[in-house]
Amino acid sequence: MTSSYKIADSIQSWQWLLADPQDDQPLYQHQEDYRSPQTLASKLGYWTDDLSIPSQSSTAWQYHTALALGATVVCSAGALMQYTEAGFWGQTDTTASNTTDTITKQAESDGETKVSTPPIVTPQAQTNAAFSSADRDSTCKDSTCKGLEFIDQQLPDLQDQVRQLRTEMQLFQSKHTTQNLQKHRTVLAYRSSDLSRRQAELTVRSQQLEQKFSNVTSVLALESDEVSHITGLLQADADYQGYLQQLQILENDIANEFSNPEINTTQLGELYAVYYQIESQLRQIAQNALASYMYVASQESSDPIWQEVSYQAPLQELVDLSHQHQMLVMEQSTLNQIEAKLTERRTELASLLRQYATMQRQLDGHNQVLQQYVAKRQALQSELT
Repeated sequence: MTSSYKIADSIQSWQWLLADPQDDQPLYQHQEDYRSPQTLASKLGYWTDDLSIPSQSSTAWQYHTALALGATVVCSAGALMQYTEAGFWGQTDTTASNTTDTITKQAESDGETKVSTPPIVTPQAQTNAAFSSADRDSTCKDSTCKGLEFIDQQLPDLQDQVRQLRTEMQLFQSKHTTQNLQKHRTVLAYRSSDLSRRQAELTVRSQQLEQKFSNVTSVLALESDEVSHITGLLQADADYQGYLQQLQILENDIANEFSNPEINTTQLGELYAVYYQIESQLRQIAQNALASYMYVASQESSDPIWQEVSYQAPLQELVDLSHQHQMLVMEQSTLNQIEAKLTERRTELASLLRQYATMQRQLDGHNQVLQQYVAKRQALQSELT
């Protein structure tokens, strides 16, 4: 067999150790690369595989060393035959020769350069690596993966809430345009300011009317009951009260139109035209009522107030002031209605704006949380990759 031949050749290369046990020179003579005996003699010994070999040679030591080396070669050959792939020993002599040359060159190179032994992975290092992997798995299970699981559970509900809020805001916009609501609030604020101005003007006119009324009653030198009797003529006149009711209806229509955020100027102009017409008729009816009363009083009473022409002008002024007082009372009622309607509209508008602002804040908050969840989810996913 080829294997037996190879082993024999290997053993023959060491026969010089077995030739003469009494000769103590061959060990150093055949090892040219080692240091000289003089250099080795200065040392206590050198270490080989944890065995200390004395520097002083002896016949017994050479003999036993040769036996040990021969046994080592035989064992090495057997180990190579056991673990080498089948057919390796069946290679041609050329391959064996090339292999021998390669080994020889490597041996020469080893003599020139220092051999560096690769690091060996110890069981402790393997344990540390396994612990790091287990630690990452534990971290993923305890924080990263649980965080992703929590976010994945929250995202659908959060997205549904965002879509629902968007739908509600869209419906709100279609029913109540936000721009119109803001515009209406501005208009209603202007109306309230204008209403305050008209209220102040009405107060001044009312004070002026009271002053005129006091002056006229002083000129006529009438008692309070007589003044009440004359001013009561308008309340007793059916025509006057009928037109007064029509005027009150117009006042309500004007108040409704004036309190609207968008005023129909054409309709408002028509209402005021009818108002001024009825108001003029009321004034004329008031004078007609006074003339009828004075005619009857002059026939039944000899009091000069009903007989003298000089009293007719102050009496007509007194009745006219009474009519103006009725108009002021009606105008005050109209202003009160306008103020109430403006307050109602402004309250409703403020409620709508608050409702829209609440939806907007909720949508902004949900969008912010959604963005944070998405960003956190991306960060956690990057930790797993």
